[in-house]
Amino acid sequence: MKPLDMTPVGKPVLGIDPGFRYTGLVVRDGDAVLYAETLVRPKEQDDPVVWARTVAAQAQLLLFSQCPANTKVGIEGVSASKGFKNGKREPIDPAPLVFTGVVLGAVAGAFPEAVIVAPGGNGSQHITNYPPSLVGQRPADLPGSTNSAGTRNHEQSAYDVAGKAAVVAYPRVVVPLSGLGG
Repeated sequence: MKPLDMTPVGKPVLGIDPGFRYTGLVVRDGDAVLYAETLVRPKEQDDPVVWARTVAAQAQLLLFSQCPANTKVGIEGVSASKGFKNGKREPIDPAPLVFTGVVLGAVAGAFPEAVIVAPGGNGSQHITNYPPSLVGQRPADLPGSTNSAGTRNHEQSAYDVAGKAAVVAYPRVVVPLSGLGG
């Protein structure tokens, strides 16, 4: 594995990891993190539409006030719950899936050109695959906030989402070599 290069490459992506209680927002440019935040739904907020509109508004505010003009957007999709917990079959609580799906819909509606990234594996790499700014205690000079969330894993997931979305949003241009036997 090659080491991370923290030099921005001019291809920024706002990665969004929508969630039931926590939503991660990361602006990634190459391997560099330009901004990271975890939005936290208040426990008393039990309306998924209000939470979804809050997330969409915060993402729009971030994109239009603090991001380079060419910033693309990537959003993690949602998959159906499997009905298992700790390897045992368990009844499914629909609330997390409903909230996450409504957040995904609101954010996708706010950013119709966004790349939807398949769920699964985002935010679960070894910590050495993440920039130091997304591991452990939050650096004081990193724009954004964890909003008292006890974990950085939603930011790590948003980082992975942004990386996968960048591959689609900024496709490599392959220029044919001229003069090769032709």
